[in-house]
Amino acid sequence: MKFDNSLEQVYLSDLQDLYDAEKQLVKALPKMVKAATNPELKQAFADHLEKTGNVGIATMAKSGTVAVLLPLAAWSLRDSAAKAAPFLQAGVPVALGGNLNPGTQRMESLSLLLASGCLLAGMTPAQALYGVTAAAARALLLQESRGKLVPGLRADIVIHGTRDPAHLPYHAAVEHARVVVRAGKVILDLRKEPLRCG
Repeated sequence: MKFDNSLEQVYLSDLQDLYDAEKQLVKALPKMVKAATNPELKQAFADHLEKTGNVGIATMAKSGTVAVLLPLAAWSLRDSAAKAAPFLQAGVPVALGGNLNPGTQRMESLSLLLASGCLLAGMTPAQALYGVTAAAARALLLQESRGKLVPGLRADIVIHGTRDPAHLPYHAAVEHARVVVRAGKVILDLRKEPLRCG
């Protein structure tokens, strides 16, 4: 490859290197899962398998592993996003991850993540919302303290300016958060601001 000082060429070259490294890692992960003796390490390796076949899905279902799909990363890499249906049909919970990083995915929008979960991974709006809340907490081994609105769990809550949760992915990249509560404390309150859409 001819050396080019343009920022775009450097970016594309770095992106290709990261993509190649990621492909090698995905290829090695099944062997790492099999060789791992620590259950938490085994689960962490399994969580990072973005693409897996029927045997891998069955293994995930048997072990209670959460599938973490990264549809925005697939979109950024111009790759096919993993489909949620095979995991869900096997009883594997599906979380959606943003995978925000400077190399492969720079989109920070929750509504865009929900939309990509629906459009690219084939989830329903309810499945996508579950995927960024309860399933995500479980994937991070935080299900005992986060991910659901139940007494005793940490009060991390986002109140969106919509009556129907299905509205969130249908307005991709429009941020609907009106109130954000972290650990029981309001850290953002936009209730007096005009709604951004419907």
